[in-house]
Amino acid sequence: MVVATAVDTFGPFLIPATLFVVGVAGYAVLWVLTGQQRKWAADDGDGVRRQDGSEPPER
Repeated sequence: MVVATAVDTFGPFLIPATLFVVGVAGYAVLWVLTGQQRKWAADDGDGVRRQDGSEPPER
């Protein structure tokens, strides 16, 4: 009943909007599970991760 009402109200827009929401939620779960926060914390800002603690080259 709720799904039928939503389809009647929003029509064909409902399918891509639902896929977008599910995709964003799925990506967020994967991001959290892979620990991207820790990986990005090791980035010194130039896009190269320095694992050995060395300084990036001067620009």
